[in-house]
Amino acid sequence: MPNYRGFSKPQFADGQHSVLDWMNWLDSLGALAPFAPRPLESCSMCGGPVGLSYEGDRFAYCAHCRAYTRSIDLLVPAVYSFTNTIESMLHRYKDFGDQYRWLNLPLGSLTSMFVRDHLACIDNHLGGIDVVVKIPSNNRTRGFDHLDLLLNSVEGGATLNLDDEVLTRDHTVTRPRRGELKPEAYDVVDEAVAGRTVLVFDDLWTSGSSAASAAAALKNAGADTVAVMTIGRQLNGANGYENSADLVTEARERDWEGSGCVVCS
Repeated sequence: MPNYRGFSKPQFADGQHSVLDWMNWLDSLGALAPFAPRPLESCSMCGGPVGLSYEGDRFAYCAHCRAYTRSIDLLVPAVYSFTNTIESMLHRYKDFGDQYRWLNLPLGSLTSMFVRDHLACIDNHLGGIDVVVKIPSNNRTRGFDHLDLLLNSVEGGATLNLDDEVLTRDHTVTRPRRGELKPEAYDVVDEAVAGRTVLVFDDLWTSGSSAASAAAALKNAGADTVAVMTIGRQLNGANGYENSADLVTEARERDWEGSGCVVCS
């Protein structure tokens, strides 16, 4: 099991505070490891670990993303996420009760700053975004919409104009397993996406199965282009998988100041 960490609310959170306060706090925890530019020896889509060919060269895509490239035209995570940073924050925020609900503030601040700085990059690259949706939760017992709360946590901050009616979860179908493409797990309003460019927002890319399955459902409904934006792309150097340890080492040395996205870097 992952070694998830706990977090103590900083003192400034009970008074006046800003996005910059939260970004500095995240930086002090080592949570701001920019995803872009993707490391050279990583998956060309998700920036994750990749194996070696018989000739000794790294593959262009990881095993999962080879199947995802027909559904996802662009993946834009803000940061790399490690077990003790963004991944732990999201886990505590979503599933450990009200005492961790304050973590929507740092997570929302990071999202707001990334959207402010790079939504225009993505929009220009895609030739215009027509529809923005979020990945519907697989969890029906949580009692709150964690992505909505997170996106609206920063007063006056940059956010995404979501359409919650376009993409919904069909809970009669089991959730996609790790690395599985299961578009039937999602329902799409076809006329809302047919011939259009759709941006999908999610919190964390781990295996990518939920985002890729939702993207496949959107493509099946006629979407012309589907891009995915996430807060984090999970990296675990302890599992010994392919070159994951090397990627973690490189990512942890990255500096947030002046960071870009995969489009503008």
